[in-house]
Amino acid sequence: MMASDFEYKPIEHPSQIRIMYLLPGDSNDIFHCILRHVDLEDSKLPWFDALSYVWGDPYIPNQPMRLSHYNHEFINISKSSHLFKEKPITASLASALRNWRNNDNIARALWVDAVCINQNDLAERGREVLKMCKIYSQAKRVLVWLGLPHELAALGLLPEFAHNAGERAGSYAIEVEAGIKWTERLAPSYNVLDVDKHPQNLPIGDRNLWPNTSEFRGLLWLYQSPWFERIWVLQEVVLATGSILVCCGRSTAHIGVLIYAAFYIRKMIDTTTSLLFRVQVMRVLSFHDRMVAFKKPGFYQRPLPERLLIALCQTGGFLKATVDHDQLYGLLGIVLKADEEADSALIPNYKKTRQNFLGDLARYLIEATGTAAVLQAWDKDSRESPCWLPTWKATTQTPYLPLERTKKYTQVRLSNIQNHLHVNASAFGKLMMVHTLSAEALDKPSAREFLQKLEGVITKYFESNANGDFISSDIVLGSLILLRKTTIGQLEEYKERYRIFLGHRAWPGAIKYPSKDQAEDDEAILAYIRGFIGVQIKIIATSKGHFGFTWNDVNIDDVVYWIPGCRQPLVLRSCELGYTIVGRCDLHGYSSLDEDGHFAMLEKGEWENITII
Repeated sequence: MMASDFEYKPIEHPSQIRIMYLLPGDSNDIFHCILRHVDLEDSKLPWFDALSYVWGDPYIPNQPMRLSHYNHEFINISKSSHLFKEKPITASLASALRNWRNNDNIARALWVDAVCINQNDLAERGREVLKMCKIYSQAKRVLVWLGLPHELAALGLLPEFAHNAGERAGSYAIEVEAGIKWTERLAPSYNVLDVDKHPQNLPIGDRNLWPNTSEFRGLLWLYQSPWFERIWVLQEVVLATGSILVCCGRSTAHIGVLIYAAFYIRKMIDTTTSLLFRVQVMRVLSFHDRMVAFKKPGFYQRPLPERLLIALCQTGGFLKATVDHDQLYGLLGIVLKADEEADSALIPNYKKTRQNFLGDLARYLIEATGTAAVLQAWDKDSRESPCWLPTWKATTQTPYLPLERTKKYTQVRLSNIQNHLHVNASAFGKLMMVHTLSAEALDKPSAREFLQKLEGVITKYFESNANGDFISSDIVLGSLILLRKTTIGQLEEYKERYRIFLGHRAWPGAIKYPSKDQAEDDEAILAYIRGFIGVQIKIIATSKGHFGFTWNDVNIDDVVYWIPGCRQPLVLRSCELGYTIVGRCDLHGYSSLDEDGHFAMLEKGEWENITII
């Protein structure tokens, strides 16, 4: 690890930041930079660009930079001056600066987090995080660095993709239009359909030949960039008010065109296209969805705790941070309104241990919302103590909103010492049946044989439990029993019955309309069932007559509860001091509720006060 000789001067005023002047040089010269303190509230704030990039692999050797502090005669400082001190920078940052450094007499004014913030001063890091909103909104441009080009300057193709998307939108016209509107909203002056600037035709060719073209390999490389997975990037793009330019080597394109191209490409890909390419395109579009989520009308009309919970749930499991604290701090600039002060529990503090940070965040959300909706973010892979504590790394949906309405049905309290969660929950009863179905077993029977077997399991359960607890069993069974006959004419009804059984999970596009070959229909259905089950799935039924499934390792006598605000019921296991969480489950009739349906269900809940440890 390269040592740093440079000593930072402290930032003296709350509205001050540092900007970096990158001095001119040839491609192989060592970087020489001047750091200058400026005031964000100064009407004469100098023009600067803000850099958005991925720090890169920490194990790749660092490269040297020479830094000096600003004085009024800095232009005349010799690069050999003793005023310059060495500071290491990552290889990723070095490649970006080398690409943007001028070779004439003009210095470039940049804001770069790794240099403009003293990363060794944890207190300063915490303070500067709260300035991100103003930094990126006042930057003239945001420069996104994706690295050096691979195979070709793929960004040069994007304007042509945008043009062709407008001409050949077809059934994807709505999505293409969304891409255009998003682009225009970010940069109204940028005309993505201005073909005079890019008169050549896009060399797409036959889409089935894409894997063999340099265009395909270049775009795949672009969409594989870890930039699309970084938590800080979301804030940097959403907050920007100037142009956002994506840079790959010397090629640049507006970010709206990059997203626009992904909408168009999705129109062209099919099952013959590389799976990796399909995954990467969808990843870019998912990133886009999260960006526009914070521009929806009404988001900032919600109370701060609700805004924060939405942001944490939407980014968890998708966007990554080097340290756990940044899962929150990387979102503050988005969720806070202009001039809105953060609660003391949210003020960045990198001195907190990971456990204290996660505990304080959960306590804030529970107390500020008056609900246990944080359990929506429970992570089955977490090994935290207490077991309910969210790490905000699991992919999940947002809780039922508004939380103010949820408070009517819940009483929640968090103990001060053990962090035990005491909460009002709606009881669905103990598990009386747990039947495991494995995907392996599907390799033998036909679709009809499998469905008959599943029907037998359900029927046997309800026949052996025909008592007062199962008054509604006929209704439940009638909804779940799948047709034994799968003739072509009945396939649509068959699919609808399966859709009901699977709750909110809609039929995928892989299930085609009835074919002329019954065996093909059977195989299509089996393929979907096999994919849905995964390794194995457990069919469950409770003592109160509820029926459903789960992928978790549940046992007889585990208990199912619904916590107000959560999208799915939780399976809990009894222990000496209360309950631990086993996992989520889907129950028939409760897996596809909208907000009104959720609250209607809570009205008739059978409430118990439980403790989750």
